[in-house]
Amino acid sequence: MVNNSKKKNILRLKRINGIYSLQDTNRIHLSGEIGFGIEMYDYLNDSRNRCGIHSLSAYVDSLMIYQHSIDKFSFHEGGYVKSHIDYEEKIKSKKTVQKTFIAPNNNLSIYKFKVNNGIYSFNKDTVYNVKIFATDVHNNKSELSFEVIGVKTDVSSRNKVSPKGILFNWEIENKFEDEEIKIIIPEKSLYDTVHFEYSKSDSESKFYSSIHHVHNKYTPVHKSFSMSIKTVNLPTQLSNKAYVAELLEDNEISYIGGAIVNGHIVAESKSFGDFVVMIDTISPDIKPLSNKNNTINNKIEFEVTDHLSGVKSFNGYVDNTWVLF
Repeated sequence: MVNNSKKKNILRLKRINGIYSLQDTNRIHLSGEIGFGIEMYDYLNDSRNRCGIHSLSAYVDSLMIYQHSIDKFSFHEGGYVKSHIDYEEKIKSKKTVQKTFIAPNNNLSIYKFKVNNGIYSFNKDTVYNVKIFATDVHNNKSELSFEVIGVKTDVSSRNKVSPKGILFNWEIENKFEDEEIKIIIPEKSLYDTVHFEYSKSDSESKFYSSIHHVHNKYTPVHKSFSMSIKTVNLPTQLSNKAYVAELLEDNEISYIGGAIVNGHIVAESKSFGDFVVMIDTISPDIKPLSNKNNTINNKIEFEVTDHLSGVKSFNGYVDNTWVLF
């Protein structure tokens, strides 16, 4: 609980004499298990380009609870960055907030030290001093220091309200199924255990299924999961044109793909969100690029684009003879 609420609390900072502190002088009341996250950038002399920091460490009452240092990590670890940052904040505000706590299925190799994965239990009625240090590769260090008040609460009272949804454990395969959709999430596809939620709503005439609300887009997924969605009023002659799309903001869509199997379309997605079945009957565009330079250089150029599913292949011919484009 943060100030008697389970919602995330965003705190603004100020800098005095080289040390950062909270803008709001009212102390923060914390109870139970708490994790911190911080938005930060590093700058080079005479440049306003935003760079990344080298190391980050967090302390509570002089006890280090977390430290990471970015020297190197393998290419295959890149997906774990979605868990290293506040993924929800990144989607909502485009801000990169690095967390000082680690999800169970976050296997980035940058973490050098952790106590309880960086999560601290504020379970005493006392004042705690929190310090966070950010350091660049040349060992220039910035310090954030602030005090919080711990509030001892009855554990049983905190757990009276049961979370919505079905408990999905990150360590095992999880399945959900109703009459119009089947979802299979492989083991270790989630970064942490979640209470999975699903609902559906009626669709518009341009869709060939219900609108399926699969959990929420603010929860990151590490590996692809499969969906089998029942088609609705899809003409047989258009079945090979059908695909799964994710509905985005501002009426935008993202092509997912898929194939028809027994009246359902099966596809894989790397993110939760709102999904429907649509059709793609529009051919790619071929645009000649002709200008004075092309004539001088004896070039023939074309731009090939596709609005939805993308260009699968292209071939060029001169007098019915295939040539390399």
